[in-house]
Amino acid sequence: MAAGGSTQQRRREMAAASAAAISGAGRCRLSKIGATRRPPPARVRVAVRLRPFVDGTAGASDPPCVRGMDSCSLEIANWRNHQETLKYQFDAFYGEKTAGGIS
Repeated sequence: MAAGGSTQQRRREMAAASAAAISGAGRCRLSKIGATRRPPPARVRVAVRLRPFVDGTAGASDPPCVRGMDSCSLEIANWRNHQETLKYQFDAFYGEKTAGGIS
C-alpha cells in the first residue's frame, strides 16, 4: 500500500501543479500598489504668440482686446462685461514685438 499511496500522492502533486499553471498561480504576483498605480500624467507645455493686428477697420483709439502682461501671461478683455478682464498664464508668451526667431 505504501507504493500505491506514494503514487496517489504524486498524482495529487501533479494535479495541483497543473492547476496552478492553468490558473496562473505559479506566476509572479504583482503587488496591489503596482497593479493600480498609474504613471504620472505628462506635463504639457503651452506657448502663446500674440500676432500684430493688421486690419484697417478698427479705429486707432480702440483699446486692444488682448495684451501681454509679462513673459508668461496675457490679459483678454471680456466682451460681455467691458469692466472685466480675463487673465491667463502660460509657460511662455510671445507678444507683438517679439522677434520672428521663436523656437
